[in-house]
Parts: sequence; C-alpha cells; structure tokens
Amino acid sequence: MSLWVDKYRPRQLADLHYHSALSDRLSSLAGSSDFPHILFYGPSGAGKKTRIMCVLRELFGSGVEKLKIDQRVFITPSKRKLDVNVVQSNYHIELTPSDVGQYDRVVISDILKEIAQTQQVDLNAKQKFKVVIINSADSLSRDAQAALRRTMEKYMGNLRIILCAESTSQIIGPIRSRCLLVRVGAPSEEEMTTVLNHVAKKEKFHLPSSVAQKIIDESDGNLRKAILVFEALKMQSPDLSSPSLETAKPDWEVYCAKVADSILEKQDPERLLEVRSRLYELLSHCIPPVLVLKTMTERMVERVDESLKPEIIHWAAFYLPRSDMPAAYPDQISISEYLLARLNQLKVKTIFGVPGDFNLEFLDYIEASPDFTWAGNANELNASYAADGYARVSKGLAVLVTTFGVGELSALCGVAGMMSERLPLLHIVGVPNNKLQSQKALLHHTLGDGGFNEFEDMSAKISAHTGKLTRAENAGQIIDDLIKVALRECRPVYLTFPTDLFHVKISSAALNTELPTPLSAPFVCPPLDTIKTTPAVEDVLNKVVQMYKDSVDPIVLVDACASRFGMERAVQELVEKTDMTFYETPMGKATMDETHPNYGGCYIGANSLPSVRQLVEKADLVLSMGALLSDFNTGSFSYSLDSSRVVELHSDHVKIGYATYPGISFRDVLPHLIEKLGQFPAKKGSDAANKAEGEAAEQRKEAVEVPNTTDDSEDDKRFGKTTITQKHLWPRLGKFLQEYDVVIAETGTSAFGVLDIPYPKNAVALAQVLWGAIGWSVGATLGAAAAARESAQPDRRTILFVGDGSLQLTIQEIGTMLRRGLSPYIFVLNNDGYEIERQIHGVKAVYNDIQPYNHSLILDLFAGPPKEGQALKHKFHKVATRDELDALLNNKEFQSGNVLNLIEVMMPRDDAPRALLTQAELTSNANSS
Repeated sequence: MSLWVDKYRPRQLADLHYHSALSDRLSSLAGSSDFPHILFYGPSGAGKKTRIMCVLRELFGSGVEKLKIDQRVFITPSKRKLDVNVVQSNYHIELTPSDVGQYDRVVISDILKEIAQTQQVDLNAKQKFKVVIINSADSLSRDAQAALRRTMEKYMGNLRIILCAESTSQIIGPIRSRCLLVRVGAPSEEEMTTVLNHVAKKEKFHLPSSVAQKIIDESDGNLRKAILVFEALKMQSPDLSSPSLETAKPDWEVYCAKVADSILEKQDPERLLEVRSRLYELLSHCIPPVLVLKTMTERMVERVDESLKPEIIHWAAFYLPRSDMPAAYPDQISISEYLLARLNQLKVKTIFGVPGDFNLEFLDYIEASPDFTWAGNANELNASYAADGYARVSKGLAVLVTTFGVGELSALCGVAGMMSERLPLLHIVGVPNNKLQSQKALLHHTLGDGGFNEFEDMSAKISAHTGKLTRAENAGQIIDDLIKVALRECRPVYLTFPTDLFHVKISSAALNTELPTPLSAPFVCPPLDTIKTTPAVEDVLNKVVQMYKDSVDPIVLVDACASRFGMERAVQELVEKTDMTFYETPMGKATMDETHPNYGGCYIGANSLPSVRQLVEKADLVLSMGALLSDFNTGSFSYSLDSSRVVELHSDHVKIGYATYPGISFRDVLPHLIEKLGQFPAKKGSDAANKAEGEAAEQRKEAVEVPNTTDDSEDDKRFGKTTITQKHLWPRLGKFLQEYDVVIAETGTSAFGVLDIPYPKNAVALAQVLWGAIGWSVGATLGAAAAARESAQPDRRTILFVGDGSLQLTIQEIGTMLRRGLSPYIFVLNNDGYEIERQIHGVKAVYNDIQPYNHSLILDLFAGPPKEGQALKHKFHKVATRDELDALLNNKEFQSGNVLNLIEVMMPRDDAPRALLTQAELTSNANSS
C-alpha cells in the first residue's frame, strides 16, 4: 500500500493538473534533438521532482520507472568512506551529494566521471546520453559546484545534468549560465483544489470545499504536504463533513513548537539542559537540524514582541550554516594530508608548480583531492608568477610546488618578487629522502659535492622564514609555524619536504584548532572592532587626533600594504566618516573605490598630474596607509612632503613625523582613529586647496578623455590620425573596463599607461611596480584568472595588457590558461620591441629590438589539435586603427569574455604614455648621477 502522494503522482506531463504551459514547453524540449542541462527551481512541494520524472519518461520511455535503490561508497583523499544512497535506472541516476557535507565534491567528481565514461546500454533508446539528477543543488558547496561546472563542459556529449533546487541564489553563475532555468512555482489555491478533488475522486469519496480550504491553508502552498495532510485527515476522520474536523500536524512539528514555547517561557540553566535534551531527541529521530531550527524560529517569531523578532532571525541565520558541521579528521593522517588540510582551511584552491621526481608522490595527494586544482605550469618561473597573481586576487596564501635544485632555482625570480612586493607564498620543495641526504649521496640535481643545503640557503635570502621536515614528531608544528609567518608578514616561506615523509602518519588533532590569531591576512584576523587599545596605542591616537584638529587640508594617501594586509574597508570608512580626500600611489591603485567623489587621483611625486602633486604636497596632514617608498612608486623619490606633517601607518609600526612607534600596526590604530576623527566636523579646506581640487579634477578628466581625431595634436602629426597611439589607447581602454574586472598591467608601457585611468568600483589592479620583472604579467594572469573564478564573482573578467617583448618571456602560460578553461583578455601592445628601455636609454640600439612573432598563430599552437564537435575556446583579433579598436571594444560578444581573447594592438615605436615619459627621464637622470 503506497501513500496517496506516490500513488497518484502523474507519470506523463499531460497528466499534470497545473502549470500546463510549462508542461507543454517541457514536452516540446524532450522531443527535440538538443536537450540541455536543466535547473529546476521553486518552493518545496511545488512538483519539481514530478516534472523531472515526467520529462525522463518522455526522453527514454517507461524504462526509467524500473528503479533500483542502492548505496554507493565514495573514498575521500584521507581514506574516509562516504555512504550515499542513490536511485537509478538504466537511463539515469539520482542522488543528493550535499548529504555528505564538506565532502560533496568527492561525490560529484567521482559519480559524474563514472557516468560520463559509460555508454548507454539500451541501443534502441530515444536518446544516447544518460541523466544525472542532483537534488538540493543549492546546498552544494562552492567546491562541489566548481567541479560540477567543469564536468558540464567536459562530458556534454554523453551526459545531461538535471539540478533540483529551491532557489538559484546559492548556485554559482557559471552553472546557471550553462543550464536552462525552469521555475516551478507553487500551484494556486484553485489548482491545489483541482488536485485534491482528483485524489478524492480516485478514492471514491466527496471532498467538501470547506475541508479542501483547511488543507490548503495548512499546507502553505506545498502540494505534497497538502496531499499528505489530506490522507492523514481521511484516516483520522473518515467523515469529512464533520464541523469539528481539524487537520493534524506531524508529531515532530508539534514537538518543535513545544520546545520553542518552553524557551520563551523561561530562560535559566535548568531550562537550557531540558531544551538540549529535547533537541537531542528530535535529532535521534532523524529530524534534520535545519528543519528543527527553522520550525522553532517560525514558532518563536509568531509569539514574541516586534522588537525581538530581528534578534531571533539574526541568530537563526547565524546558526543555520553551522547545523551541518563537517566531520572531524581521522586521528592519524599522512603529513601530506595534514599539509593539504591546512591549505584547504585557508581557502587555497589552486596549487601551482611543475612535477619532478622528488615531488611526484606528494602531487598524488593533490590530484586525488577534490579540494584542489593542480595548475600544471609550463615551467617553474611561470608558476611562481602565477602564484603571485593568485595571492593578489585571492588576498590570501598562494602555494608553489617545485622539485629540488633545478626546479626551485627556476622559480626564484618570481619568489623574490613576492618577497619584494609583500605577498604570502608557501613554497614547497620536494627533496631527496633523509637517508640519502645523511649519506651525502651524489644525486642528480645537486652540485656534485654531497651538499643538500645550498639551495635552501639561497631561498632563505628571499623568504621570511624557512623550514625543513626531517621527522614526523614536529612536522605539523613546522608547517603551521611557516604558514603563520607567511600570513603575518605577507611574504614567502620555504619548506623542504623529503620523499620518505610524504606518507608518514601524524596526529590530526591540531587541525581541529584554527591557526592562532592575530595574523595579518584578512581572512584569519580578528574583527577590527574587537581590538583593544594599550597605553602605547593611546599615545599614538592622541598625537594623531591633535594633528588632525590642527589641520585645515588633511588627506589620506593609500599605498600597497593597505591592500596586502586587508585594510581597504577600514580606510574607506575613515574617508567616509571624515570626508577627507584620498589619493593612491601606483602600488596602491584600485585599493579604494576610484569612482568615489573623494578620490583625488594617483600621487607619484614629480610624475603626478600637476594639480594632484600640488594638492598632496600642500596638505598640512598626510595619513599614509601602508607605504612602500620605492623609486617607481614615488617618481624616483621625488616626494616633496613635510615629514613633520606625515603619519605613516604600517603593518608593524607607526611613524609620526620623525618618531617611530614599533610594534603598533594600522590594525591597532585605525578602528579607534575612525571613531575619534569621525566625531569632528568635516574639514572645509583652504581656498587654495579647493581651487586646486577643481583644477585636479579637470586634469584627471582630460587624462581619461579619448582624444578627438579632428584635432591637429602632436601625436596625430607624428603618427597619423588613424594610428592607435598611447594617448588614444589608454582612455579608450578605460571605458572598456567594468565593475569587478581584474586588470593586470605588465611592467613597462602598460604599467604606466593605466596610472591615469580611474578604475571601476570593485576592480582589482595588478602591477609589479617594485620588483619589475618583465614577463611577470602573463604568468600572473593565469593565477589571477584562477583566483577570480574561485571568488564570489566567478564570472568577473580578467584583462591583461602586455607588450610584445614581455610576452615572449612567458608566453607558454597561455597554453596553461587554455588547458584550465580560463578566458582572460590578452591585449598585446605591438610596438616592435622594448619601448620602456628605449625611453630610458638606447632609442636606436639593437639590443632593444626583438624577433617579431606571428601572433595570429599563437592560440592555435597552444590549444593543440581541435577536437571534433567542440567549439573553440579562443579567438584572435588584430586592430591597427582607432576605428578597428572601437569596433572591437564595442562588440557585445567580445565584451562578454566567454572565450580567451588575444588582441594584437598595432602601435608605433617611440611612443609612450605621459607617466612613462616622465619616469624615463627621472630614471635616466638617477642612473647617470
């Protein structure tokens, strides 16, 4: 005997009594030759699963109803067994991966790969693909959804995915964009009445309209619940015409209401223990904790005063995600698993590097884990550049894996760049086993002298700390200590990992405790509003407050380390509370919202726009945030600021005038400074400053305006009116940028060209201003695009501006981008060689020339042979005139960024952006002095 909800479930789309137009569209879709992935969404009990099964029957016939219930076992990288119930036929399989919590990616990856690699067993079937139904898709973790997204693209030929969810809000954009979205709304009261009367007719009795209305009111739009209530009511009271008829609530719902009432009745330790006992009882009867919490919340909200309702809803929302906490780690895990578990806790998703014989078995753990993607770079130098870009966009730890000697040394230029520019990196080097090292064996990749410490000594000079794993007893502690240093100092750390320790087991107990705070990285820092003052901090605050009270034209100057150490929001709040104008340096670009009315421009000393320089250098108080006073960041040290009126806030000290306060960081000072300075009226500024601000605004506006081709400018006279010049290019590209774009500017022409362009809100700017390695940007683009795809805005665009010379150094990483399905824009500025060097010295020198490449062949070369039936994931464009550039940038398909676009922009030699011309002169003078 089956329940009515199953007994009278329609088997054909035509049999459904509501949403007939939707049924017709689904029927037409099932009969077409181009059946897509589908996402069914709508409230619980609206009939999503019923429609899915009806669609499957139209696709494959009655065979889909020959179901088998099975229990599948999946194994995690830590050898944990996951039991998942599945329902399947010869044509489909249905499961709920979110039931296993944090391990849902394992289930997604394994089951989809297995199904996709099998062929349809029924050769007479209407369709040749199989269908995977994923229930509760909106409960999948972001990692599981990322794995699902890749599978949807890879196995489209013999696999279709049908997702079932209550809402699309928790489903990432790339999945939504690859599915046909089908909303199944709750049936209307009239439609529910029709269904209930249909059931009553089949059961051969009359349903009074008043009883039908009671059932509908009780079910709150949930058709499944309505039919279940109807059946329970009929069994309870066969005579439905009785005036005293009442609908019965499920026992668990009544019990939840009693628990909620008891909480409201009294709040004391005795009642707390009583409520805890009742909650355990509900859980022991398999009532899902989320359902318990929601039901109790609804009950309490109904019964409390209006003032308490927001508080109850707040804490319910706080604890809902915690109602399904991940399981603990096994007691003993390998050192490799311990290391990867720590990285997973820190939200590292992509690991960069190159395989080598001393790291291969460690890479097995990475490949087996559903939590990580192995980038697989073309060489170690490129991998280190990619790690740099990843750290900048993710605002967290990047990880690089190389092999002993030849591999690690190849990466050192990129690692040094991260040391220079304050970026956190864990560099893991697979080294020979401890026994061979102790024997001083003459192994390959050594210097042939029996030594094994030389390469570590080299890395120590460009690392905040180094660590060697030599035994199991302290391995976990060494790993944790290294990671803490990398995050605290925002710099690389170096770890040697010998081959004989990869599989050795250690205790996992430390993993159940988060890494201690305070740390500098924003995702492991204590909230700013929890930081307490000390007497030393109070002394600093009093001095700064007095300087602010005495000032007329105070400003904020934002530099690199404000971004590196996650202080953007705090600085933005300071600006909002005080109404101060803020400026950025080249290394601080896009740290703040450059569309904000208080944005004053980019300050680079003598390399600034004239009015911007005047405003900054005449300010009577400069609050400098995270300064890195390098040559290119300061216009070759041409700052002209009164040091007695400058307050520098750093990650490890504060400087006021000529006095330094060690051990005090901007994290200690800023929260209280916001509060104290926000109490004063906004500074109106001097008349001279206000006039200069108007002039600066005009200069910034002029700098971003695309030149009018009807004007007889010097550029037009030199190069022609149709030529794409530097003065034309950068303002035009500035208009192409969108909110959330990730913009990478190569060291050289590009890094200087972007300085006068105001970036859109929430854009991210990447430039290696201090270290300045040419070729850095191509590898960094790979890492930046990977981090962007893992972010809360996975569809955000990644845009690279690189010269034809710099591209040649690291061009192989375009192949890795294609391999990993990334789709950045790569604008190649072809000005026939190294223009930045020409501007500094050697305008006609042959050493600044390069071998020209045929850029139109690059993408096909790195993409490999085309696969039959697979659309190209890349496109080449070449623009040589301003009209061609405009047409391309205005093209809607091009703007979408769905494929990797390589754009060759033909530009004249001996042309450079304003900022580069000035900096080249400053650098040339500095070099010759």
